[in-house]
Amino acid sequence: MKRKCYDSYDYIDSDNLYTYPGSSVLKNKQEERDEKKARELEYRMVASKNLKLFINPILVNSLKVVCFTTT
Repeated sequence: MKRKCYDSYDYIDSDNLYTYPGSSVLKNKQEERDEKKARELEYRMVASKNLKLFINPILVNSLKVVCFTTT
């Protein structure tokens, strides 16, 4: 699968509610502040989850299995 790359991930957040101060890197659980490292980390985590789903897929036979409704 070809890796899709975007030119920029710039986020304008002057109050730093969603980004680390002095950068456009979104706050993340790993607390990675370097843009390139954060992008690579995200790519690796998504690739790992994709592989797990490929090996052990979630079988869905109908929407009733997916939709949780209370009666």
